[in-house]
Amino acid sequence: MKPNYWLLTFLMLILYPGNILYSQESTLLQKSWTLEECIRYALENNIDLKSERLSVEESKISLSDSKWAFAPNVSASTSYNLSIGRVLDETTYEFVTNQMMESSSSSVSASILLFDGLKSLRQLQYSKLNKEAAALKYKKTENDLYLKITAYFLEILCAQENVKNCKSVVESLKEQEELISVKVDHGKVTVADLLQIQSKLADAENTLLSAEHSYDLSRMNLCQLLEIKDYTSFIPSVVNTDSIEFYHYNRTDIFGKIDYLPEIALAKKNIELSRKSIQISKAQYYPTLSLSLGYGSSFSNARQKVLQNEDGSYIYNSYPFWEQYKDNASQYISLGLSIPLFTNSSINSVRKAKLELKRNEYAFYTAKKQVEKEITQAMMDAETAWKKFQGSKKYLASAQEAKRQLTLKFEAGAVGVTEYNDVVSSLVEAQTQYLSAKYEYIFKTKVLNFYQKHYFL
Repeated sequence: MKPNYWLLTFLMLILYPGNILYSQESTLLQKSWTLEECIRYALENNIDLKSERLSVEESKISLSDSKWAFAPNVSASTSYNLSIGRVLDETTYEFVTNQMMESSSSSVSASILLFDGLKSLRQLQYSKLNKEAAALKYKKTENDLYLKITAYFLEILCAQENVKNCKSVVESLKEQEELISVKVDHGKVTVADLLQIQSKLADAENTLLSAEHSYDLSRMNLCQLLEIKDYTSFIPSVVNTDSIEFYHYNRTDIFGKIDYLPEIALAKKNIELSRKSIQISKAQYYPTLSLSLGYGSSFSNARQKVLQNEDGSYIYNSYPFWEQYKDNASQYISLGLSIPLFTNSSINSVRKAKLELKRNEYAFYTAKKQVEKEITQAMMDAETAWKKFQGSKKYLASAQEAKRQLTLKFEAGAVGVTEYNDVVSSLVEAQTQYLSAKYEYIFKTKVLNFYQKHYFL
């Protein structure tokens, strides 16, 4: 008997969905990630960005509602009644007694708003602006995510190099510990020297643990933005950061495009929305004019059809359903005019809308001032970071050469453990400063490059 593979696959999906998803994520994480891959993946999977995407879709629905507001309202109704006792026959407006009466009525009606002080038109314009504002807010969230991912990715690279340097220091101190142990056995140095080296080794191992913790924490922060659960499997792609040159940016070009930044464009769009809200509030002071049309008919089994004989007498016959519906048909057309004289809820609505406009104008100037400050600070930070990076390179080169020379003297017994520990501490400090300055400068250049090339609409 051949196995049912479709059934087996279905059972696997039902019984082990978590394992399958985990396997897919593990397969995804087996590769090393570049910064560009992280950004692309986050743009598709980040929850905050998906939430903003829903806001954009919601604004599209609101725009559709505003368009449909110009369409007429059409409705149809029908009813059937069974009455006993003294009942009014609505087809003849006569009372019927001691009889079970059946009646039915149907109607179709339509109404359309001809004029409402241009409120519907203003609302349509408002919805279009709101849709554009939602798109700008989405773009800003997207850009903020880009900068966050860039910062965390570079933080991972920095922490990764720091772990590598700390491991190198630990290995070097372990070698010196073995060398000192041999010298202690031969009586060339004291046990106190060995204890100093061991103390320095323990301190270096603690520093390594802190560096590994920082590395894991950086990966966890980035994986949260990527919506990846297993951060321990995340491996960043190795980037060559040895040959770094000064980033030349165009100050005039960046400041000339400030008005095209999403946050600035959004602030300007909010001003337009406030002005449109004032127009909508003023529309309630105007009269409204509406047009209504209708068609209807009715039937009653109590009504009889009256026929006249040749001799002038009358006979009463039953009145068929469809004949009554045809004979009782009626149509109507009406115009309705409503003039607002006093509405307590609209007294201060225009004043509130004007205050909101003023508030958004202040928000626009504040946002523009804040962006100018951020860009200026980014330029200043980049220049300072470059100078710190150049200084840290010289400091690291000197510390490395000092350790190399002192290690030779220490192994030859020309210097003591204290001097050796001091030079190791200087090297660790130099490496830390170098990594911090290097990745700080890389991030600042990424920010400036983002402002100059990618951040604008």
